[in-house]
Amino acid sequence: MKKLLSLAIVLALLLSLPGLCAFADGDSLSWTLYKQGTLTISGKGEMPDYHETVAPWDKYTDEIKAVVIEDGITHIGSESFEYCFELKSVSIPDSVESIGSAAFFRCGRLKDVELPDGLTEIADQTFDHCESLKSIVIPDGVTEIGEAAFNCCSALEEISIPGTVTEIGYSAFNGCKALKDVYFSGTSGEWEDIEIGSYNKRLLDANIYVSKIDGAAQKNSGDIVASGTLK
Repeated sequence: MKKLLSLAIVLALLLSLPGLCAFADGDSLSWTLYKQGTLTISGKGEMPDYHETVAPWDKYTDEIKAVVIEDGITHIGSESFEYCFELKSVSIPDSVESIGSAAFFRCGRLKDVELPDGLTEIADQTFDHCESLKSIVIPDGVTEIGEAAFNCCSALEEISIPGTVTEIGYSAFNGCKALKDVYFSGTSGEWEDIEIGSYNKRLLDANIYVSKIDGAAQKNSGDIVASGTLK
């Protein structure tokens, strides 16, 4: 009995060490933190949300420098990586369909994020206070950018917004003092139709570049020297 108890204690200690696999809340999901600081999430299905609890790697947040979400994960849980102050890069596969609110809240050194094509929403506070993020491309299909989604991203210089977006929430780009260029894949009319919440002055003061012409446009109209009708 003592031997079994000792083995159980040793196993529990080993599972708590970085670099070893431990199961997340979902039966088919697991996480591994390697010594160089890479946290890998593996399996199939949705990561849990952490509104009322903390992520299982919470005590290692100061050691996490990179996050790799492997193919098969469909949802990144809310508040999953908040306060990972040393996090610099995130790899997200196309299998991810949603990212929970405040998933990367106050990841102040995060520089690189490539969002998956299947997203339809940028949730509230997703990248709030990601002060090293310089640019972001929001994939086509996203319809809403949530409240404070990019709040206080003070290094953010440019952002690409798809024509599918119809709503930009309160304070979504508040404090983005470096924001200069916004590339919108719709028309100027579609941009004007977007419901933009208050405290988004930095966004509205930026250079807005639209990629489509409102109404009917002649193909290659920029090459025309003269035109007329045939009689």
